[in-house]
Amino acid sequence: MKIAVTVAGSEAKESAFVVWRGFKESRKKASECGYDGVELALKDASEIDEGRLKQWLELYGMEVSCISTGQVFADRGMYFTHQNPVIHRETVGVFAGLIKLASVFGGKVI
Repeated sequence: MKIAVTVAGSEAKESAFVVWRGFKESRKKASECGYDGVELALKDASEIDEGRLKQWLELYGMEVSCISTGQVFADRGMYFTHQNPVIHRETVGVFAGLIKLASVFGGKVI
């Protein structure tokens, strides 16, 4: 069994259900605490630099357990059944980006 900790960007709202905020600050801390990986709580795939993520995962011997999407709804108010067709299309685009990012790091999106 592998254990991961949930991290978000430093600008994540207080209501975000994460353990630590700030990707850069959290990576070393997670490794030092013995976690095998991180769950990335993202609002958009652009929040994380794929190349830098690969580097620090290798440096700290960690992996991405999954990408969580709760902030897409909680912070951005986006969801698939939104009545506004523009927001619906934007939601699909956001999730497509998260799925693409996840495909590089294990393919799990929750």
